[in-house]
Amino acid sequence: MSSGETRISGSIEEVASELRLGRLRRVEAREIWPATGDLTPWLRSNPELVGEALRLEIRAGDTEELAESIGELTAGVPVVVRARFDEPSENDLRDLAALVADVDAGVLVLLAPAIADDARQRLSKLNHNTTRAIVFYGVEFDLWQIDDSAPAPLFRVVAGPEGWDKTPTHGASTRGRSGELAEALSEGAASAGGSTAAGEPG
Repeated sequence: MSSGETRISGSIEEVASELRLGRLRRVEAREIWPATGDLTPWLRSNPELVGEALRLEIRAGDTEELAESIGELTAGVPVVVRARFDEPSENDLRDLAALVADVDAGVLVLLAPAIADDARQRLSKLNHNTTRAIVFYGVEFDLWQIDDSAPAPLFRVVAGPEGWDKTPTHGASTRGRSGELAEALSEGAASAGGSTAAGEPG
């Protein structure tokens, strides 16, 4: 090895020895929230985190009528999240479907660390069988931490209404998509005469 090669090799080793990278680890949600806790208050204080995943602009709204509402797209179009620490049950899907009796228009979200394929298919079926005034999403979430940093949530949309998985066009904004969906939901509620219906997931 020439002296020049020796100097280069030594420099690389010096840089590598000085390079410090953090260790990434997954954090269980129950480490952050007690086992008897509820994610809803935190989601209600940070609706933009779910909004970024859905590519929707969720704003604070009247959440008194619906206990699991975290905000709204526009007046009268609430965003309701059924959040679970574990894989959602059959009852969670049925309860989410039953919410169509309580709202004329809205975004209904099933949020859990993992959502099985059959649950995703049932959410898709709900989107097909429900009037256009109601849309359903399935969202998985993890918490990740670098060394001793504050845990950060990572949301992944795994089910949604038609077109949810299409890549946004260049320059498309969250505000634009929120407006389009809110308008569509409002129009759907009006055309349905305030009456919505959905079949039970089967």
